[in-house]
Amino acid sequence: MKALTALAMTALLFPALASAVDSLNYRYSELSYTSGDLDAPGGDIDADAISLFGSYAINDKLAVTAGISSGEIETGELALIGDDTDTKGISFGLVPHYPLSDKTDVLMPVAIQWSEAEVGSVKEDDIGFSIGAGVRSLVTELIELEAGVDYVDVGDESDTVVSGSVRLHATDTLSIAVGGSHADDVDSYFVRGRVAF
Repeated sequence: MKALTALAMTALLFPALASAVDSLNYRYSELSYTSGDLDAPGGDIDADAISLFGSYAINDKLAVTAGISSGEIETGELALIGDDTDTKGISFGLVPHYPLSDKTDVLMPVAIQWSEAEVGSVKEDDIGFSIGAGVRSLVTELIELEAGVDYVDVGDESDTVVSGSVRLHATDTLSIAVGGSHADDVDSYFVRGRVAF
C-alpha cells in the first residue's frame, strides 16, 4: 500500500508536465502496480502484483494485446494455510474498438488467460478466458477516462469485474493512470505508467 500511495502522489505531480493529446493510441507498453483486499472467512487478505502489458494496433479498429503478471497473496495470515500464495499470469487477446466520436471509443476486449498459484510445495495452474466491454474517452487534451466491465472465467472460478481509471498525459508518449476495480470478493487499486509509440 505504501508503494501505491507513493505512485499516486507521483500522479498528482504530473499536471506540471502535462502535454496535449489529440487522439486515442492503441500502440503502447504499460507497467502496473496493483494492491488489493480479498474477502476470506478468516478476514480480509492483502494482495499485490506487478504486471507488464502491451498493445499493438493492427489497424484503426483492432489491436492485439499481451500481458504478464507476478504477485503475492498474504494467505500466510490464515492459520489453515500458513504460507503466502505466489501468483503468476499470462494473457493474449484482441481489442476491437469502434469510435463513438473522434475522442471516444467503445472497446470489446477478449483474451485467453493463464494463471498459476503456488502455496508452499503445492502448485496449481489453470487456463480460461475473459470477455468485456468498455469505453475510453479523451475528456480534455490532457485527461483520459476509461471504464469497463469484464467477465473472467479461469479454471473453476468465474467473476465479473468492474473497473475505471483516470489517465493524465504528461507528453504525447508518456502517461500515468490511477484507478480501481471491484469483483465479488476483491477490491483493488492500481497505478499504471504507459509509454506509447
